[in-house]
Amino acid sequence: MSTLPGYEIECPTKICSICKEEKSVYDFALRIGAEHSYKDTDGKKQGQRRNECKVCKQKIDKQLALLKRKYPVPSNHSCDMCGKNEEQIRGSHNSFKGKSVFVVDHSHKTGAFRGHICQFCNMLLGDAHDNKDTLLRGYE
Repeated sequence: MSTLPGYEIECPTKICSICKEEKSVYDFALRIGAEHSYKDTDGKKQGQRRNECKVCKQKIDKQLALLKRKYPVPSNHSCDMCGKNEEQIRGSHNSFKGKSVFVVDHSHKTGAFRGHICQFCNMLLGDAHDNKDTLLRGYE
């Protein structure tokens, strides 16, 4: 609940996946851009919001920018995880127009650089929360 002089306002909250603090949902960025471009999908207005608060997201973005400068994607690179090259990845999906198919893979705990992986492998790791046991169970 937020307070203004003379007013109490109900404000939905959400817990940041990084700092674990409970904050107003408005402290979490919308996933796809401008607020007027769509409506949140649930009554608590959490459905389309990022899982990390804006403060933590800023720290992550700064860390990634440093890693990208320090470790540029090598030419003729293949994904460090699946082994596919850029041509193979672009051929299988059309959503990378103007974007690199590779991302900087890094530890979310330590920030350490792990390599360059394709967007697909990055989503796989993200959905598994970088948990090796989850990935192995999925494989089995």
